[in-house]
Amino acid sequence: MVQELVLRTLSSHHRANLTLISKWGCDGSSGHSIYKQSAEYDFDENSLFFTSVVPLQLYTFDENSEKVVVWQNPKPSSTRYCRPLRLEFIKETTSHIQAAINSVEEEIRLLKPSEYSSEVECSVKHSLRLIMVDGNVCNAITNNRNTQKCIVCGAKQNEMNNIEQLLGRDINHNSCKLGISPLHSLIKTFECLLHISYKIDVKKWKCYQEEDKSSIQERKNKIKLEFRKKLGLVIDCPKQGFGSSNDGNTARKFFDNASVSASITGLD
Repeated sequence: MVQELVLRTLSSHHRANLTLISKWGCDGSSGHSIYKQSAEYDFDENSLFFTSVVPLQLYTFDENSEKVVVWQNPKPSSTRYCRPLRLEFIKETTSHIQAAINSVEEEIRLLKPSEYSSEVECSVKHSLRLIMVDGNVCNAITNNRNTQKCIVCGAKQNEMNNIEQLLGRDINHNSCKLGISPLHSLIKTFECLLHISYKIDVKKWKCYQEEDKSSIQERKNKIKLEFRKKLGLVIDCPKQGFGSSNDGNTARKFFDNASVSASITGLD
C-alpha cells in the first residue's frame, strides 16, 4: 500500500521504466544433524547448499535523465529481505557451485520485465549482480585451485609483500565483477590480526617445529581467554553447520573496542 502511494507520484512514463537492482549468490554448509527417521531418499542431510537473492534498489530516471530512487533496501546485509531461490541437500563442491551459477545465470538471461497492475500500472526491469560470494565461490568461478592465491592479480602469499611487483601485475577484470563484501572484509581483517598475534613470538608464517607449534597454541589459548573475560567474545571456535564463531558481530565488537583488542593481541 505504501509503495503504491509512492508509485502514484510518478508519471506513467517513469512507472513503465523502473529498474530493480538485486544481488544474488550461493553458499554451502555442512555438519548438520542427521535424524533417526525412516525416509525414502538418497540425498545427504548433512550438507546444505543455498542460493538466494536480495533486492537492493528500485529506481527510474526523470525528464532530465537524473536518477530517481523509488525504494532503497534499508539493510542490504540483513536477512530481512533475503529470499531463497534454491535449497539443496548437497555438498558444496567446485563443480556444483559452477553448475548452480550457470543455471541461475541462464534464468537471468531469459528473465522478462515484471508487470504490475492495480490502480497504477508499472513495468520493472531486473538487474542482478553476482556479489553474494565467499572465498570458495570466488575460487570456483575463477577456476582458482590455489586458495592462497589472489583471484584478482594471481599473486601468491610469498609475493604479497613486494608492492612494486604487485602494482605491475595484470588484473583479471572478471574477478572485479564479484564485488567486495564489507562484511567478509571486516571478518578476514579481524582473523588476519588474530593470526598475526598468535604467531607474534615465533614470527613465522608456517611453523613445523613442535616448540613453535606449542608456543602458538599456548598464546592462542591465552588470547581467546582474555577476549572472553574482557569483551565476552568467543573467537576461533568451530560451530556446527556454519564455520566458526568469527562472525560479523564478533569482528565489529573487536574493532569497536580497539584499545582493549590491541592490549590483548599485543598489536599497536
